[in-house]
Amino acid sequence: MVDKQRFLEIVQLQFEEAVRKSISMNSAFKQIPGWSSLQALIVTVAIHDEWGVSFTDEDFRNSQTLLELYQITQNKVSQ
Repeated sequence: MVDKQRFLEIVQLQFEEAVRKSISMNSAFKQIPGWSSLQALIVTVAIHDEWGVSFTDEDFRNSQTLLELYQITQNKVSQ
């Protein structure tokens, strides 16, 4: 099981401190200041290190919010 709060913390830690406070599960991750393809890779690696889950390009294309990425992570851990 993927703890929702831990997921959010992991994502927040991948951003500068000034940005972290504005990030919530409802955040449109592509709109987070500093989001880029490199930042997507950094977030992906952090989530992989914590839960062994990797995102595909399709996962990012089909998601808008961190909550949706969380749900994808939860589904992949459950498989």
